[in-house]
Order: sequence, then structure tokens, then C-alpha cells
Amino acid sequence: MDLDRLTEIMESSDAPALVHNTAAIRVESVSGSSARIRYLNSNQEAVVPISELVEVDLPDLEDQYPTGWLSRQSPVIRA
Repeated sequence: MDLDRLTEIMESSDAPALVHNTAAIRVESVSGSSARIRYLNSNQEAVVPISELVEVDLPDLEDQYPTGWLSRQSPVIRA
């Protein structure tokens, strides 16, 4: 990802899902070419290069995932 796209995402009220190393994240802040992120599944923070962040295009299946897009990232097997 590049800085311009990350800025657009952070300013958007309907921000798309972002991941770092396949884990769902929220961007807390940006400084130069790095971003301070919070992993949503563990609440841990890290500073990573913006280039390592990936925008995820998730299908619109809200009726199948009542807890939101995070459950689509979960490794839990659903019956």
C-alpha cells in the first residue's frame, strides 16, 4: 500500500478492511513511511512499514457474518 491510499482510507467514514501479515488491523497513526497499527484480534500494537499493509476486498456477506468483517478473518471453523 502507498501513503496516499492509506491517507484516503483513514479519512474515509466507510474504511475498507486492512491486514498486516493476514491479521486484521486498525491504523492508529502514520509517521513518514511507517504506521502505528493495532491488531484487532489481540489488541497489540506495532510500528510497521506502510508498504506491508494490505487492503482487503471482502464480499458483502453481512447476513452470514453477524459479528462483522472481523469474523470473516477468523480462523475459527464454522459449522
